[in-house]
Parts: sequence; structure tokens; C-alpha cells
Amino acid sequence: MDVIKIKDLFYEKLKMSYPMIEGDEYLIDVVSILSNINLDSIIIRTSPLNKTKIVSGYSILRGFVKEKIEDIWGFLYKEAKSFTVDIESFDINDEATTLLRYLSTYTVSQAAIIYRDFRTIITLRDILNLILDYQISIDIKLEELVSSNLIVISQDSTIYEAIREMVSNKVRRLFIEKSGEYITDRIILGFLFSPYWLSKLRSSEESLLDSNIEKLPKKKPFIVEKEISVIDAAKVLLTNDIIFYKGLGIITPYDLTAKPFIMNKFKFVEKKKDFEILQT
Repeated sequence: MDVIKIKDLFYEKLKMSYPMIEGDEYLIDVVSILSNINLDSIIIRTSPLNKTKIVSGYSILRGFVKEKIEDIWGFLYKEAKSFTVDIESFDINDEATTLLRYLSTYTVSQAAIIYRDFRTIITLRDILNLILDYQISIDIKLEELVSSNLIVISQDSTIYEAIREMVSNKVRRLFIEKSGEYITDRIILGFLFSPYWLSKLRSSEESLLDSNIEKLPKKKPFIVEKEISVIDAAKVLLTNDIIFYKGLGIITPYDLTAKPFIMNKFKFVEKKKDFEILQT
């Protein structure tokens, strides 16, 4: 098989513009954009070619802890450029394995691909789509991909404690003990920046950060009790964060995409298409 390049896999992504913002935009506007378009991150427009600066839910919470934020109102109007993280940028003619190796080892699990002055973001969910499109074949049983090392917090934890736990463990999800539920960085940001709670904050001395996590919306894993295929698991993970698989543990997009690559149980299926970018 010929060498598979990035453009062979992600030509469709390169036909779509990706949201960008200026670095001096306020966090309250950034979170609103992330919530409305259901993305994990936004690109800072002035990013250099070799590195792409993004703002994500996790990078905001990381900055939140680093700066020891106590004043929510001041936090809302901080500039986005103070909460960025650098991710690697790849040219469309680079080998696809280089990109996948980076996604498999880098904590943020995002990378940028560049064509001329066009830039977009690739995440592990994009790899799920390649599995569903039969451009990637994974030769391993799901039982071998299950994770059992979950980060669990007490039901008595405060929202600030949950944020600190996420950042210290470099995770985007925390399981709540004895509940079968979990919270995410997106849930916490949505809570802190919601008009409802901000309006209550104006007329109350209560600190949102000291609030118990019981105030947060919760999510439950998608439960699978019988054996399913890799394809079926990929379908589930496109709309769910986590699969709880046969009582053994959880499967996330990372488990289904990065782990097989690391374990050398991952191969490309030749399905090249003509590469054409539609530019306006």
C-alpha cells in the first residue's frame, strides 16, 4: 500500500472552515461559542505556523486553577489568550501515522492540520469517523481496550475541588462515587457561565466555586452488557463520551483509537479520494 498522507484521510475536514477568535476576546464569549457549536476548542487567529494556539474547556479550567481565581466576575472578562494551549500543526502532505502518533501520546488529544492559510482541528472523534468509514481497521477485542483506572471524587466535593482534581489528573471527566454518574469540563464551564447562576450570583453572597457538585448536571455512561463490534462501539462514542462495557470498565474515544495504534493493532484500508479544497 502507498504511504497514506493526512490529506488522504481528512479532505472533507479541509473543505469546512473552523472557528477562530482573536486573542483579546473575553472568556464569557469563548464559552458561549464552544457551547453553541459543540466544539472542544477554538483556534486563536494569530497562531504561528508550526504551533496552533487553542482555547478549550480544559485549558480554561487549567488556567482557572493556575491563577487561583476567586472572583468569578473578573474571570468572565479575562482575555482568551491567557488560557491557550499549544498543539502541533501538521501539513496535509505529512504522513498520517505521524499525526496519529501525536494524537495517541499528547494529553490534549487534538492537532491542527494546515493547507496554505487554511487551518482546522483534528480530534480523536475524527478518527472514530474513519473507523466508521472503513478507512481504518482495528484488529483487537474491546475487552483489551477497557480502562478501569477511573478518577473518582466524593459526592461532598465542591465545584472548585472538582476543577482542581481534573487539572491535577489531566482529565476531562470525573466519576462521582457511588452514583454511576460523571461530570465533565464542559458541564462545569456551562454551569459557571450560565445566565441563570450568574444572575443569582448578583444577588447572593454565595460562591459558585464553593457550591457542592450536586448542583451540576450529571451524565451516565452508555451501558453495554453484551459483546459488540469495534464499528458499533465507534457509533456509540460519536454521541456518547463513555461506554461502560460488560461490567469490566469504560471505553472512551481514546481507548478505541489511540490504544490500538499504540498496540500496533491498527491499520489503514486503502480508500483514497481525489483531494480538492473548495475555497471561497
